Amino acid sequence: MATLDIPVGPELQKALDLLPCPDISLKNPKPITINLPTGGQLSSINDMSRGIPTDCSMTFSLLLQLGPLLAALHCPLAILKLLGPLVDAITSPPPTKDTKDKINAAMKELAPCLGVVVGAGVPPFVIDILKLIRRVLGCLVSQLKTVADLMSGYALAIGQAEDDGNDDLLDTLKCAQKDAQTAADAMNSSIEPIAAILGLLKPFFSLAKIAPITLPGAGGSENADALNTTVSALEDVLEAIDAVVGE
Repeated sequence: MATLDIPVGPELQKALDLLPCPDISLKNPKPITINLPTGGQLSSINDMSRGIPTDCSMTFSLLLQLGPLLAALHCPLAILKLLGPLVDAITSPPPTKDTKDKINAAMKELAPCLGVVVGAGVPPFVIDILKLIRRVLGCLVSQLKTVADLMSGYALAIGQAEDDGNDDLLDTLKCAQKDAQTAADAMNSSIEPIAAILGLLKPFFSLAKIAPITLPGAGGSENADALNTTVSALEDVLEAIDAVVGE
C-alpha cells in the first residue's frame, strides 16, 4: 500500500508532532509534611481510590487532616497559655499586676473549654453535633420512606404479574425489588457509625444530666413493613434530639 506525503505548514506540523515523553509523563508527587507544635508530624496521604496522585490531591489530603487538628488544639493551647503566668505567680509571690492581667486574659480564652465540664446545660459543641446528626437522620428517614414506598409498589405489582402469568414482567419486577433491598441494606448500614458517635457523647450527656440518646440497630430490609419499623424508631430518636436542642 503506497503512502502519500502531504506537505503542511510549520504550525500545523508542530501541532501534529508528538510531544516528548518528559513533557507528557506522569509526575511522582512528593509527600508533604507539617511539623506539629506538640511534636510529631502530619503527612499527606496517597489515596489511590481517587486515581493517580498529584501534587494537588496530596495537598488537599493534608488540608483535610489539618482542620480537625487545629480545632482540637484550641483548648490545649489555651491551657498552656495560662500555665506561664500561673507559674510566675506561684514561684514569685505575690503576683504582680502584669501577671494577674495575663492570668485573667488567659482565663477568658479558656472559659469556653471549661464550660464543657463545669457549665450548666448541654455544652454548645454537643448541641452542634446533635444538630448535625439530626440532619443526617432526617435524610436517612426520607430515603428509607422512599424505598419503602417503592418496595410496597413492587410487592403489589409482583402479585398482579403472578396472577396474570406475565413471567417477563415478573422477572423485571423481582430484579427491581432486589435492587431496592440492596439500597435499603446500604442505608441501614449507615446507622452504625452514627450510633457510635452518640455512644461517644454519653459522658457529656451524663455531665448535662440528660438521658443518653441511642439509635436502634440496623433493621431489616426484606419488605416495606421492615423498613417502616426502622423509620418509626428513627423518628423517635429525632424527637429525642429535638427535645435536647430545642427545635
